[in-house]
Amino acid sequence: MKLAWITIFAGVFSGCVFGADADGKWVCSVKGADGVERPLVATLKADGMQLTGTVNGMNGQPDIAIAEGMNHGGMVMWSSTRQIQDAKVTFNYKGTLNGDEMKIEIVRADGKGAPMSCVAKKVK
Repeated sequence: MKLAWITIFAGVFSGCVFGADADGKWVCSVKGADGVERPLVATLKADGMQLTGTVNGMNGQPDIAIAEGMNHGGMVMWSSTRQIQDAKVTFNYKGTLNGDEMKIEIVRADGKGAPMSCVAKKVK
């Protein structure tokens, strides 16, 4: 009987931890330092703790592959490097999954600029 309860508990717990599904296309708008809102589209694929995917390019640039992607217990993290004027700028993203919404916090790796955030919706 004890084994049955442990099995049930383990099944329920794993459903809570792994129930949030990062796979898919996530869309929101992010207000930049200049006050302009720009779309953020993240297309993600989780494989265990590994996270791969892309974020949309800006101003007609191609999509950018994410780097250092991690998926764990309803949280995802990744980085992307964009060309901004004459410099390559790396951004770090941290997402908290809640069903078909993900709160995304974004900071520049070099510490410049204010942190940004948005609540992305999963596109179905």
